[in-house]
Amino acid sequence: MTVLFSEGFESGDFRGWSFVQALDPKQGPGPTVNKVGTASTLGVRPRSGTYAAQFERPTWATTLPHAKVFKEWSNIGKRDEFGRTINALPNGGDPSGTYRAWFYLPTTYKADSSWMNIFQFKEQGYKNGSWHQDPSWWLNVAKASKWGMGGDEPVIFANHWNNSWNYTPKAMKVPLGRWFEIRADLYEKDRIEWYVDGQLLDVSRNSKYPVGRFFDKSDGWVFGVGHYQGYGRLYVDDASMATLGTVTPPPSPTPAPSPTPTSGPDTILLRMSGDQYNGSPRYNLLVDGVKIAEGYASANHRTGQWQEVSIKADLSKAKTIAVRFDNDLYGGSSLKDRNLWVDSIKVNGTTIQAEKGTVKLDNGATLTGTEVIKGNGTLSVGLPAGIAKDTVTLWVAGDMYQGAPHFDLLVNGQQVAEGTATLARSTGGWQQLTFKTDLSAAKTIGVRFDNDLYGGTSGTDRNLWIDKIALNGSVYQAEDGMLNGMRLGREVLKANGTLAFDLAATPRTAITV
Repeated sequence: MTVLFSEGFESGDFRGWSFVQALDPKQGPGPTVNKVGTASTLGVRPRSGTYAAQFERPTWATTLPHAKVFKEWSNIGKRDEFGRTINALPNGGDPSGTYRAWFYLPTTYKADSSWMNIFQFKEQGYKNGSWHQDPSWWLNVAKASKWGMGGDEPVIFANHWNNSWNYTPKAMKVPLGRWFEIRADLYEKDRIEWYVDGQLLDVSRNSKYPVGRFFDKSDGWVFGVGHYQGYGRLYVDDASMATLGTVTPPPSPTPAPSPTPTSGPDTILLRMSGDQYNGSPRYNLLVDGVKIAEGYASANHRTGQWQEVSIKADLSKAKTIAVRFDNDLYGGSSLKDRNLWVDSIKVNGTTIQAEKGTVKLDNGATLTGTEVIKGNGTLSVGLPAGIAKDTVTLWVAGDMYQGAPHFDLLVNGQQVAEGTATLARSTGGWQQLTFKTDLSAAKTIGVRFDNDLYGGTSGTDRNLWIDKIALNGSVYQAEDGMLNGMRLGREVLKANGTLAFDLAATPRTAITV
């Protein structure tokens, strides 16, 4: 991995960037605010160093300039806003890389119901004979209620230039009142993996909208951060771009004792981390108040690490799951404070965010909407109705070309899981993949192939092969499924599409999708 761009605003200005919106008076008058400052001038302590940037649009007015900055790469010798020649495109013209930036949105931040862009990619050059500088993919912030999550809290989600989704973007509540990292791993002509604080938010695929450069004559590539549209104030620090590659991870903490093995038909996946101080925070996992496992959170939350612990249990009569923190330690400062962080509890594939639970501290305090347990106490979450307890098994394989075929598992037309067929069909075998979901109200089940790629020959063709699908043991052969209103009659999907079955009928009864 090679770092090609790194900007923490430590120069005290925006000269590490290529373009600053609203710096030129011709772009319109204020009161849009782009400024670099210190903790005393911004009112927010920078994520690192002495300086950070503030981006503010005090009104929604469409005539008001956006508060944003761009880092550009160009292969035509273009000059930036400061008169400097812009660097050539990296990787021989391939913008693939890891893009990062840290953001701080105040606890009082109110999202508009529609959208506000904070992190984006743009391509510039000639398309259909005229010059463009078009956005491609970006991350938006909007009200949670817009995405069926309830409430007015800001959520973050991926979007693209055509805004013509044939899928539902995944949304996550924005961490307010603290610095959080956005990371985008971009693989040109394939996908973008979006992460928030190291947790996968979504994957944007080339099959939905082009990833990377695709203009007839592409002159350059742009990476931008800021407050694009919307209104309000946010802060940015420590932005960077590096080529894709293997990074040597920090030394792993001393392995902690594993929890005592438990058994049962259900799987609990606990995602957690710890503020380390004179040892790791200890957790106890409780089901209806009874401890079933214990261990230590050895991942270091201060360096962005998370760990996942998988525990088997019987949840047939369960109503609550709880995580108890019982070895709190405080040494007088934020760096001498042992705390337990819980990101989520996943039950048979259904994720329950820690913020949905209630933390009751031993000192009598009760907290909601938090991931961190800062004193001895217990985080409890209720088990939602229809928790995923049904088993879906797929037998798949793939024709590989510049990557493996990707698919979504659908129940009643809604995505409940996803996977990749990593076993080549040429081996003659099948890859068996098992998923947990809730089929209590299921009428149809489908497998959607969504990243087809054809290079012009039979040897350069990415396809998805499906042998069969089993639902709690009931087997449906792929040949009996329906594709685009017709019985498939074969095991291979040679183009993007959905193979589907009617669960109310016999396994050999076809349906129209």
